[in-house]
Amino acid sequence: LLTFYFTNTMSSHRDCIAKEILSTESFYVESLRTVIEVFIEPLRLLIKKHKPIINDELLTMIFANIELIVNVNEELLAELEDKIGNDWSEDQCIGETFIKMVPFLKSYSQYCNSFDVANQTLQETINNNSKFKRFVKKGNKNQKCKNIDLESFLIMPVQRVPRYVLLLKDLVKYTDPSHPDYNNLQEALTSVQKVATAINVSVSIFQKKARLISIEQELNLHIGLIQPSREVLYEVNLMRINVRKPHVIKLYVLNDMLIIATDGKYVDRCSLHFVWVIDVDDDCAFELKLPFCFKDNSVTVAAQNEEEKATWMNNINEAIEDLISKQPKLLVKRGKAEQKFKQKEETIAQMSPQERRKQLREERKQAKKRKLVRDDSKFNTIRFD
Repeated sequence: LLTFYFTNTMSSHRDCIAKEILSTESFYVESLRTVIEVFIEPLRLLIKKHKPIINDELLTMIFANIELIVNVNEELLAELEDKIGNDWSEDQCIGETFIKMVPFLKSYSQYCNSFDVANQTLQETINNNSKFKRFVKKGNKNQKCKNIDLESFLIMPVQRVPRYVLLLKDLVKYTDPSHPDYNNLQEALTSVQKVATAINVSVSIFQKKARLISIEQELNLHIGLIQPSREVLYEVNLMRINVRKPHVIKLYVLNDMLIIATDGKYVDRCSLHFVWVIDVDDDCAFELKLPFCFKDNSVTVAAQNEEEKATWMNNINEAIEDLISKQPKLLVKRGKAEQKFKQKEETIAQMSPQERRKQLREERKQAKKRKLVRDDSKFNTIRFD
């Protein structure tokens, strides 16, 4: 009797999950169709009539390959309707349906990769194009949209693959191992999980690359910033002090480099293994010693409070340590460099004030020359010895 109860309960749960898979897929496909009918097709028609609200390039940037995704999911929905909606029974199998769909789920990678850019483009176009703003507002009020706005529609494909993973997990959980669909469901779950992971990795790589590109554009750099293994770890605005006119500088902490900017303009950069973070006798300040790239050899910055100071000192030090742990040879270079600038500091300490000023002028002159050479647009890579 107890076995019958548990078997019956599992079967009941399985029925509910299967029906949820069908109902959510039906709603999802209907939603994507709505995007095409209410937004994409009217915009494309206006372009063909030579009365465009937006051009083809913006249309593609905002909606990406959503039409391809609809085609994939319409086929999935047709099979699910056939197996769940029309012919559902306790022994029915849908695992193979998802297995067949897995290769086509890769079309989601392109959509998810470009989603952040697409969303930003949508917002910018709405803000800068009054005709498009009115068009979107009118579309959102269309009865087919059912009080769902365009932005909410466009995020649905990003959420769909993770949703498949959750639904298949539940279906496997409430499918008896002796059921004829159990092995296929397990395979489908594993395959969809791999796709979801691959999409997440792909999105992460794309976002990192996109941020590097945007930094190049923000600072008008021509230094070959984009490298396969390079990424932005932190960005922070700090107050530069101990100068004639204290001012805000922005630090871009990459996994192999430190970039300094002020007022949106590039100032200098330094390989991370040639950066030293030094505490100073101040609750909020610390020093960044940059003896081989910055014209003043160091920059003293102040955070808003003692806690923020500790956080940023720790973040930059951890980035340096992580870089050296991955490239142990850099530790030798760092050691030699540290010995060299300490000897230099000892030499300067023995100089007269006049000699120090002369030395400083010469160093700034040399630093300026190095900067001009490194920033020459014909150099498309960054190298530090």
